[in-house]
Amino acid sequence: MTYDSLAQVYDILTGDFDYGLWSEKYIDMLRSKARDVKEICDAGCGTGKLMLEMAKRGINVIGVDISEGMLREAQNKAMEAGIVPRLLNQDMRQMALPHKVDAVTCACDGLNYLRNEKGAAAFFARAFDSVKSGGAFAFDFSSEKKLLQLAKTGLFAEEREETAYIMFCGCEGKLLSMDMCAFLKRENGLYERFEETHVQRIWQTDEVVTLLEQAGFTDISAEQQDLRGFGGDRVFVYCKRP
Repeated sequence: MTYDSLAQVYDILTGDFDYGLWSEKYIDMLRSKARDVKEICDAGCGTGKLMLEMAKRGINVIGVDISEGMLREAQNKAMEAGIVPRLLNQDMRQMALPHKVDAVTCACDGLNYLRNEKGAAAFFARAFDSVKSGGAFAFDFSSEKKLLQLAKTGLFAEEREETAYIMFCGCEGKLLSMDMCAFLKRENGLYERFEETHVQRIWQTDEVVTLLEQAGFTDISAEQQDLRGFGGDRVFVYCKRP
């Protein structure tokens, strides 16, 4: 799954997310753990909204994503803003940066898309190796409460001027499956249809903390919050590399 179809409608579907507020929260989390935060890696950067907000605040950002479609959207957005993006097409479980950075972030469900402890451990290990000594690592994931509510609701549908989508949700064990069918309006007035299936893992905070400790991170903080503009109930985790 590379999320290339979703990339074409992602910004529309997340139009109510407050990425300015999100970036401020991340900066606060990182600076509470790191000596200095001038350059970060945004793992799972998607279409680059958070990356650009960080750049506006004077932080150099390297964007990493497994989806070429997402990176194309991020590049276009950056160029329109007059920013020359540094983007890497990589699986964050195998992330290899050209040099170490002050911090790594992973916002908006990146961890949820890692379906097992092996995948999460691999990502945390790569994040640890990518951060300078004394640097920070911060991320968020959708809470168990949020994902179980999605599964309970089962069916979502929304129609907007530019797009419409239908999503069927179901849960089996710790995995939430989301079958999405989206329609995107083209210049000729016709709608193009896209279909993708997304699977997210329900993570417990104690599971995540244990994996971070095994990777070598210390001073781990975790807080569950349902904040306006953040897409529902989330757990925010931030820590440091000693």
